[in-house]
Amino acid sequence: MWVSSPERSSRSRAGNATFTPLSRPDNGIWSASADTPDEMEIAGRLLFVALVTCYLLGRILGGAAAPVEVVVYGMTAAFGLEYLVASWGGLWQRG
Repeated sequence: MWVSSPERSSRSRAGNATFTPLSRPDNGIWSASADTPDEMEIAGRLLFVALVTCYLLGRILGGAAAPVEVVVYGMTAAFGLEYLVASWGGLWQRG
C-alpha cells in the first residue's frame, strides 16, 4: 500500500509504533555502569580458568583419564595455561 508524502512523513517521525512502542526518555540512564569493577571481573575469569586448568592437569597426572581424554585435556589445559600467562598482567594494570 502506497502512502502519500505528507502522511508518510508524519509516520516516519512517530516511529513504528504499530510493532514497538516508543522508548521512554530515561531509557539507558540507569544502565550506564557495570555492577562490578573491572579488576574483579578479570580476577574472576583468571580464577575460573585456573581452577579448570588445575582440574584437567590433575586428571591427566592422576592417571584416571583414557588416552583420548589425555590428548583433549592436555590441549585444553595448554590453552588455559597460555590464557593465564597472557592475562596475568591485566590484574596489575590500572584502567
